[in-house]
Amino acid sequence: MKNIEELRLAIEVNREHFTNALKNSEVDWNSGNQSQWGPKAIFEHVLDTEIWYSNCISKVLNNTSHKWETRSLPNLDDAMQLQQEVITLVGSVFSIIEQEDLGKYVEMYREYSHDIAGVLQASADHFIDHMQQINSIDSSVFD
Repeated sequence: MKNIEELRLAIEVNREHFTNALKNSEVDWNSGNQSQWGPKAIFEHVLDTEIWYSNCISKVLNNTSHKWETRSLPNLDDAMQLQQEVITLVGSVFSIIEQEDLGKYVEMYREYSHDIAGVLQASADHFIDHMQQINSIDSSVFD
C-alpha cells in the first residue's frame, strides 16, 4: 500500500498537470456540447468529483460532508479562483488523514479499493484522465 504522503503528492502533481492542460488548451472555454465536453464542462466535473471524493473520506473520518455547488464560471480566470477554494476545502480533509486511516472502508463506485487509499488514488488518477481528455479535444467538432 502507498503511504499517505505519496498519495497526497500524486494528487497535487496530477492536479497541476490537469490545470496546465486547461491553461494551455486552445479550445474555447465555453465550447462543448452534451456528446463532447469542452474545457468548462470538464473543469466543472473535475471540481465536483474532487469534492465528492473529499466527502467520501469526510463521512468516514468525522461523519461530515461539504455542500457544494459549482457557480458560474464565465472564463478560465474565474475557474482558477474557484479551484483555489476547492483545493483549500479538499486539503482540509486530506490533511487530517493519517497513515492508519488508509485502510478504512469507503463506499466506492469505481474499480479502486474500497478504502481511503483507493479514494485518494482515484482522485489522483481522475485528474490524469481528464487532462488527457482536454488534450484530445478536437476544436473542429464545435465549429
